[in-house]
Amino acid sequence: MKTIRRLCPAVLAAALLAGAASTTSAGPPAVCHPIQTRGAVPIHAGPDGWADVARGLTSPEAIERALVLCAASDETFLHMETLRRCVIAITGVGPREDVSKSTQRDLARKLVASLRQRVEAAARAVETKKGVDAADARRYGLARFDLAYAAAALDQVGVDAGVDYDAEMKESLALCEKDGAMHLGAVLGTWSSGSKRERYESLAAALSLADEDELLEKNLVSVAAHFFDVDSISGLRARVSKELGRT
Repeated sequence: MKTIRRLCPAVLAAALLAGAASTTSAGPPAVCHPIQTRGAVPIHAGPDGWADVARGLTSPEAIERALVLCAASDETFLHMETLRRCVIAITGVGPREDVSKSTQRDLARKLVASLRQRVEAAARAVETKKGVDAADARRYGLARFDLAYAAAALDQVGVDAGVDYDAEMKESLALCEKDGAMHLGAVLGTWSSGSKRERYESLAAALSLADEDELLEKNLVSVAAHFFDVDSISGLRARVSKELGRT
């Protein structure tokens, strides 16, 4: 069985080479820490750690539940946690039976292809309207974010989804610049692929919105703080101030 104890050191080593934090137990940023959400996640999580998910579900069922949720909800944190659990389910990184590399790739392609179809549908909806309202832009941005976040999570556990998730993430943020959850998602999703400055820019953007979003503040502390070697919002702000010269 491929467990967190075998997976995380290799992924974390790559992150460290990219200038990540020195925490030795943090693991792949988009995968190893559960996200607190508004609303119920449709893929079960049990009591035995971050990877105890999807009991009683087949991998295709986990994918289907994730896709239904992403189509029905506009809550970014709910999308992030659902996709995190889905990636665990289809790649076998949790306490489940091993999933072969070929099966992982096939399942990843299915998930990514469906998310890409949502992006294309949202793009067509925008293109066919004479005037694009905020709701249209958000749906399009969230669809692109879902594709980016899922692909990033897959990449962090060793499955290449064939998606330029850095580019997709930037496009989603341009469409939804006031979504603090997306900025946190960018920190986690592009941790080892984007530049250090971009990572801190995304963190700064999320922090700037945290005072008005209690759930965002909680997730910054419970998830992001691990990767910056701090344990509080004030610690994260201090890191941003040091790296970017901002208060």
